[in-house]
Parts: sequence; C-alpha cells; structure tokens
Amino acid sequence: MSNITKLIIAVIAIAILVFAFSKIRTSGIENIEAGYVSCETTAGLCADIQKSEGESYNIPPEQIHDSGLTAEDLPTITDPVFVSAAAADAFLADDVAGIAVEVNGEHRFYSYQILNWHHIVQDEFNGRNLLVTSCPLCQSGIVYQNSTNDQFEVDGRIYQNNFLLKDQNSESLWSQILGIAVSGDRLGETLEQYPSARMTWSTWFELHPNGTALSTETGFERDYTAHPLGGYDTSDAIYFPLSTIDDRVPFKWIAETVNDTHVFPQEIIKGFGAIDTGDFVTLYNYSTDVTRAFASPGITLTYNFDTKEITDTETGSVWSSEGYAISGDKTGTQLELIPTKSMFWMCASTHIPEIEMPKVDIEGNLE
Repeated sequence: MSNITKLIIAVIAIAILVFAFSKIRTSGIENIEAGYVSCETTAGLCADIQKSEGESYNIPPEQIHDSGLTAEDLPTITDPVFVSAAAADAFLADDVAGIAVEVNGEHRFYSYQILNWHHIVQDEFNGRNLLVTSCPLCQSGIVYQNSTNDQFEVDGRIYQNNFLLKDQNSESLWSQILGIAVSGDRLGETLEQYPSARMTWSTWFELHPNGTALSTETGFERDYTAHPLGGYDTSDAIYFPLSTIDDRVPFKWIAETVNDTHVFPQEIIKGFGAIDTGDFVTLYNYSTDVTRAFASPGITLTYNFDTKEITDTETGSVWSSEGYAISGDKTGTQLELIPTKSMFWMCASTHIPEIEMPKVDIEGNLE
C-alpha cells in the first residue's frame, strides 16, 4: 500500500470519527431537567433489580441512552507503548490533565489528550494488570485492577453522562464510575480500584522526570492534539439527561469522591487544606493541585494557612500532604492511602445522589 493510499485512508477514518462525535455535540442539552427514575437507589444502585426487554439491571434502565458511538469509534488500547518523560514532553500539553499511577516505585502518566479518544488502556505495569479508564463527558479518570485480565471496551451507551463499559467475554455492562457490572451475566460483580491521581502533565513531569508516559503511537489514526468534544470541559454544555439536579456547586467543578460515600470539590477543599471526617482525612497539596484521602489516623489533622503546614492537634507533629509525618513525635508514620475517584461534580452527584459533601457556613467554616 502506497503512502498516499495510507494517508487517504487515515483522513477518511478521522473524518468518520469526527462525524460520530458530532452526533454527541448536536444532541447537547442546554437546559437539563431531572428525569424520571423507576427505582430507589442506594450508593448509586437500585434497591431492586430492574427488568427491561428481558435484561436485568441494577441501575434505572430508562436512564441509559445511546451515544451513537461504538467500540470501533473509541477503540481500547490493548498494547500500549510508553516513552520517557522527556520524549513525551514534546507532544503533551503542559496544562492538560491526565492519570498518574505509581507501581512499586515506578511512575506512569496517561494523558487525557490520548485517553479522550479511547477511554480504556489495558496495561501490564510492573506485574499489575491495570484497567485505566476515563470518560470525557464526566472527566472521570479511574484505575482498576484487572485481576482476571478480561478484555474491556466502550459499549457506546451512556448512563448519567458516563460511558458504560463492556467486557468481551460475557458482554456484561459496567459502570466506569462505580466499577460494578450493571447488567449481564456478571451483574453485581465489582472491580477493585487501584490508587491514582489526577494532575497536569507539567506537574507530573516536574515530579517524575524519570517516569514514562503513554505514547501517541497507539496504532490508531487520531488527532491527539485536539479534544474530540471541542471546548466541552469549560462550557456549560451537558449532552445527555441527568436524573437529578444538584446545584450546590457548579456542574463542572472537579471533585474527588472517597469510598463512594463522600465527595470533596477541589474548590472547597482548597479553602481548608485538610478535612477530617473522623473515618478518613483528605489532604490537599497546593503545589500539585492533588487531593488524597487516608484512613483516619486516630488524630485530628488541620492545615495552618500561616505556617502552610499540616499538623495534628494531639502531638503537634507536621505531616506532608502525601500522608507522611515529617517532624515531631509521629515522625516516620505513614497513613494508609484510600483510592479516590476524580470527576465532574455533576457525575458524582447523579451517580450517588445521597453522597455527602462538606458543609460550609457563610464565613467559610466547616459545619
């Protein structure tokens, strides 16, 4: 095949994909209204199994919509290529976010520049089979452990503005955000989350110059310099119906969820630096713009804006936002990390309507 023929085929493929994404754009809904839901939900799931066209679901089936896209439009990267951080810096934009993962002291970065066109990367990293997933409609980047090495792909259907996934063996549907099978033979099975962090490329590159990053050499022809949904991330557009409307904070504020029970919008936690719920504590890093959660250490951690330090009220020890005691009686203590899920507020609040958010009074104090 000549180079000219290859070029023509590539151009046609990209044109078809852009047309497919335009279906989503033209289905945009400027004034979202809450939709009818057939079941009572707890932790995002129906209390009773729902039936629709002979299939069983643990989410409201009437809230599932067809995006017009398929796994061929958004192909899973099953044989990912990685390059050095220095090499990746030549093609990754400084301010574009991505998913940062650490396994046994080694670091990798999966940029949304690439993930937005695929949604799934299946990666064997330092002995761990990882399922790196994302959804551009929710800006949800979540990593799961793929212990059975199943093959996953984008299904094309959407629930609460979140693309559903499908495993190729049983063709069961999975929630990308909840990490649970919502229909099919594996209904109710869950994926184990693996810790990851959302951060920009420039921040990750500065922290891990010896790490590796996902390459644009994916085997597919895509324009990795562009967002497939244009300016969606910073616009007011919401493309598919939501079952609930929760306007306590702007729809597209980035939020971190913990244990699928609590949610911490970044703009709120920035005002505190540390929020201790009693069951766990969330710590915010002002240098990296990263929020992490840790199991409760049995002491109360607070951020002092004058000294710019996190200290515990019991011993006065100083802690890093990564959960290490760096001075004082607790020096050397390391807190147990709890994986968080980063996404738009609208997706956190609709997937788990009863999710708890820190309450702040008019003076900015926690209630």
